[in-house]
Amino acid sequence: MDSSEEYSVSGSVTNRCYIACINGELSSAQMGQLYDEIVRMAEKRELRGVIMDLNGLAVLDSAAFCVLRKISVALALMGLKSAWMGIKPAIASSLVDFGADVDDLCICLNIEDGVRLIGSEK
Repeated sequence: MDSSEEYSVSGSVTNRCYIACINGELSSAQMGQLYDEIVRMAEKRELRGVIMDLNGLAVLDSAAFCVLRKISVALALMGLKSAWMGIKPAIASSLVDFGADVDDLCICLNIEDGVRLIGSEK
């Protein structure tokens, strides 16, 4: 498989929230590209926040987790909120296994929940 086909990000904006649907498998080279893509999209629009939809991710290892966390930190520095959606049970289990720090992350069940959380957080 060509490295450009390993993952894709598609998105839409609803209620001033960008929903970034991340699909596939992230290689290390693509993680920086993903970071740039989402932060650039957030910069271009007048958004309240970004919902990262992880339903389509095959694997979330510690390196990919760190990049997604960096995206959330960068968005916060830009004055935007972020929410993570679609964490599968196997991914949640692996996050616990490698001791991922998820304490300050905003996790949501679905888009409506994410939009509500982003709209209500301070």
